[in-house]
Amino acid sequence: MRLLAASAVILALAVLVIGERVNLAALKDWLLDHPPAPRLDRRGAFDPSRYADQATWDKYIKKGDRLLCLMAASDRAAGYLEQDPRDPPSAASKWIGDIRNELEMWYWHEAYVEVDWDCDFEAAGLKTAFDGLELNSLPLHDGDGNPIGDNNCWAIHHYDDNSDEDIVNQKYMANGKEYTATGAFYEFATNHPGGLVFAKNIMSPRSGVTFLGSWGRPANPDELPELQYCSDVLWAYWVRDNPNVQNLRVYGAQHVVNGDTVLLVTRAMRDVGKSALEAWPGVEFAYGTEGFRALIGSPIGATAAHMLVAHKADLGVKWITKVNIVKNNPSPRKNRRIGADMHMFFTIEDVPQDDISDPDSPGAVKRSVERVLGGKSDKKDIARVHTVRV
Repeated sequence: MRLLAASAVILALAVLVIGERVNLAALKDWLLDHPPAPRLDRRGAFDPSRYADQATWDKYIKKGDRLLCLMAASDRAAGYLEQDPRDPPSAASKWIGDIRNELEMWYWHEAYVEVDWDCDFEAAGLKTAFDGLELNSLPLHDGDGNPIGDNNCWAIHHYDDNSDEDIVNQKYMANGKEYTATGAFYEFATNHPGGLVFAKNIMSPRSGVTFLGSWGRPANPDELPELQYCSDVLWAYWVRDNPNVQNLRVYGAQHVVNGDTVLLVTRAMRDVGKSALEAWPGVEFAYGTEGFRALIGSPIGATAAHMLVAHKADLGVKWITKVNIVKNNPSPRKNRRIGADMHMFFTIEDVPQDDISDPDSPGAVKRSVERVLGGKSDKKDIARVHTVRV
């Protein structure tokens, strides 16, 4: 998309040049009609001098604690905690299975991906991390289509790359109502044999509409597609053609630049005396520590947690047990020049059967979750839990 846009600008400027003379009047008019793209926001780059303030830190710890409660609960208990109106309550997503038809109805498009390039995590300098997580780091196939690895890449866009219309002019009908494409995109990898979902480049519909080239304004809730959340789209491709859906062991995020998440990582590392990114195993945050709780509540950690909470029927009751913050090594490929970026890996395990809260009332949920997260479990460092009252 960026290359196409740049080519269009070059072509447009070229036609305004007559011989060796520039048609200044036409050039001025063209520039007024085509304002420059916003400058790259570098706030997402890791900087040890910039970290989350106390209010932000406390907010995400609170969110992380709630997500930990939901992950540790059965679907029914999580439904109680969420005050779900269904009978019995449930935390399950309405989007189950590979939802091929639903994705098409809500205008999600599969874009072209060079799997041999985009899913070569050895070339991306992450082989030691993948080895440490017992994951194959090679793409599903090479450039000639020969099978060589386990990682398949996907690019799911909430716009049609092949349309001549601008995003804001791409319309579609769903449930009898007209909607507009948002410019959102979810680009990620799945590794079914190893048990990995790896987010690469994420922009939700809610965020996508605000950018130039899309709507340029926030959306009202009823303007957004019902099928919009990252966790639901990732789930659709995790379950698709997967003979072992329960084998979800790792959720990862490549080249993390989300503003709040980066600030939380920097604060968590600062609190344990770390001021620089490290290659695998990097900096590890164990279950229950403040850093762990904040990172579970972070925008990236929450995506992983929501996927586990919303799909207990297929996954079983799972929770996140540790978070590793790492940087990549230099690429071993001579044709790749990469920087030292920040990546996150969330390890996923089954909740021990004795620790699953599955009571028959909200009051029992409160007691059960407090028991699991506050005392009886060997995960003893959770300081507080969320409760529901009826």
